[in-house]
Amino acid sequence: MEGQLTFLGTGTSMGVPTLGCSCAVCTSPDPRDRRLRPSVLLQWEYEGRRRVVLIDTGPDFREQALRNRLTRVDAVFYTHGHADHIFGFDDLRPLSFTVFREGGRIPLYASPETEEVLRRVYDYTFSPKATYPNRPRVDIQALGDVTRVFGVEFRRIPVLHGDLEISGFRFGRTAYLTDVSAIPEESFALLKDLDHVVLSALRHKPHPSHATVEQAVEWARRIGAKHTWLTHIAHELGHEDTNAKLPDNIRLAHDGLTFAVQLDAENAATGDSVPNAIRCSTIPVYRSLAEIPENFGPCVAAIGNFDGVHRGHRENLGSAAAEARERGMKSIAITFDPHPAQFLYPKDAPKLLTFLPERIRLIAQTGVDAVLVLPFNAELSRVTAREFVRDVLVDRLGIRGIHEGANFRFGHGARAGVEELRAFGEEFGFSVHVHQAVRVHGMEVSSSAVRNLIAAGDVRRARWMLGRVFGVDSTPAKGRGVGTKLLVPTVNLAPYDGLLPGFGVYVTRLTVAHRCFESVTNVGNRPTFEGAGFGVETHILDFEPVELTDDTALRLDFLHRLRGEIQWPSTDALKTQILKDVSMAKRYFHLTRAAAQSFVA
Repeated sequence: MEGQLTFLGTGTSMGVPTLGCSCAVCTSPDPRDRRLRPSVLLQWEYEGRRRVVLIDTGPDFREQALRNRLTRVDAVFYTHGHADHIFGFDDLRPLSFTVFREGGRIPLYASPETEEVLRRVYDYTFSPKATYPNRPRVDIQALGDVTRVFGVEFRRIPVLHGDLEISGFRFGRTAYLTDVSAIPEESFALLKDLDHVVLSALRHKPHPSHATVEQAVEWARRIGAKHTWLTHIAHELGHEDTNAKLPDNIRLAHDGLTFAVQLDAENAATGDSVPNAIRCSTIPVYRSLAEIPENFGPCVAAIGNFDGVHRGHRENLGSAAAEARERGMKSIAITFDPHPAQFLYPKDAPKLLTFLPERIRLIAQTGVDAVLVLPFNAELSRVTAREFVRDVLVDRLGIRGIHEGANFRFGHGARAGVEELRAFGEEFGFSVHVHQAVRVHGMEVSSSAVRNLIAAGDVRRARWMLGRVFGVDSTPAKGRGVGTKLLVPTVNLAPYDGLLPGFGVYVTRLTVAHRCFESVTNVGNRPTFEGAGFGVETHILDFEPVELTDDTALRLDFLHRLRGEIQWPSTDALKTQILKDVSMAKRYFHLTRAAAQSFVA
């Protein structure tokens, strides 16, 4: 059984921005730095109806419910009885009336300690003498080790919040643990074989009742989930800067983040999935129209190459996913492989920002339910815009809505645009939402603009447009032999066909398998050494020996450009400059760490 998890809030008990604070995060223009009090929403289909289950109702629940257009709640699970997790209880009133009119009440699953707090604080609801006519129609029910709700098992995971034992929850292949300062040994045994784990990570500075980022990362490595999301985040942690320092499969969550989750642990463990679909980040990826299930539609779509999956792409994809949720439909991203330009103009096609596996992974993070990868070949290149709309979108997918950028072109020769798409929408009965280009710091975001910045070595501004650090996935250059130790702090990347930054020296972060190192990297022809040729050479700072084979997975993230490539008069001059580069890179990392830890809790 598959469902959706949405982060309603990812902030601390005071939220972000924090009242009276003018720090960089509290005044940040990045919407991901605005964090309501922590809560998540789970939705899935059961017996012909979409079920809506909450974990916690914090003080911001009314705003969260409005943002997500909730009209009913079928159940609530409580982690504990602190104010930032229960003080939105009263706003269940109008939502409980829907359930009450159907002859039921909203069940609240809480520990005895949390039940006592709820009954004491909300006496007007739970007192035997309560007479207030508009009180919430709810029933508190005992939270057992396993609670089954609408076909889904919620397993309680005991964790510590300072000296207080509170409840985390596992549902299928996902676990949610917030306000955690310690995880008992017996609870780790309940966190095996997860696709997603949500862990609280307050800040870098230690706190008596909350985990630091470093503690959460260590727990994540031990748990071994495919994806770890950090929540209950204080204003010391800026979203983009913090993510830049985390391992690739560990990320800060943000309010509104939505993704698919496998709710049936048994089926998930045995690999149950949509027939013929390749699973990626828990959503199905279809490689042709023939793989689309007959009953897939109706749905809402976004269509494009999505190279880079930049901020503009994510706005289109996220809006399609949001509309689909609102209308009770599925959402799908439709993309192409190879990139049409690579097929039509192979000699002149631009280098790709992201190859297909990373593109799919990034698309999956936007909240869409599925990805369709259409093979771009001679046959597809000849399909007219009308044929594509009629045969693919309407007849095969059951499209009811489409989200596109203003520059969208499609059909044979790219002859049709958004005006033609709107006309087809009126003819075939689907809505068309055209999004204007996203602008960041006055720059219009597009794949070509990102390519130009990266080619020029401006990885800082490219990062603004992408909404994340630009990086490449590769392997070591051949020739080290299988199983050898990397005993010197230098790694050369294998030849790479995608886009690389312009020649120069960069502050970087190198991930070797799951180990992350601060580093400095030269991209270029190494002109000081005659005949050396082009290469990407990375020097690891504070080096530790690491296992490295020819097929070891490497991820190289480009954080900051130090200088352009220079031909030095001698190797001694080059060595002197390398020492300066290393010193500057270390200073960069020192300053970024200091900035991240400088704000008062």
